[in-house]
Amino acid sequence: MPLIKNIFNKYILFVFYMFFLLNLNSTKKHKMIRKIIFFSMFLCLIQVFSQHLNPITKKISESHKAGASFKSYSLFESNPRSLQLPIYQKAATDISVMNIDYAVLQEILKDNLSL
Repeated sequence: MPLIKNIFNKYILFVFYMFFLLNLNSTKKHKMIRKIIFFSMFLCLIQVFSQHLNPITKKISESHKAGASFKSYSLFESNPRSLQLPIYQKAATDISVMNIDYAVLQEILKDNLSL
């Protein structure tokens, strides 16, 4: 992980340096290069931040191995009699309107607060 952070820090410095140079002479070519650099920086950020999601899956797999059971909730219920359904179907043909079941939501909040 320190190696990735070191590479990422050097990359950020390079990107800012390139932005500074490209802002001095702003031509069509420089604008395109700036967009490419911004897009590559965006992809790099996604890669760096997605590495922190691994502990979540690790914790879930450890819970499964320990024999913990997870309760299933049905938080949303379909509402085919919604007044807005014809309006929504003009925009998207295969659409359904859902309502939140607040009793289930309260139960989820109560269960999570007790953890």
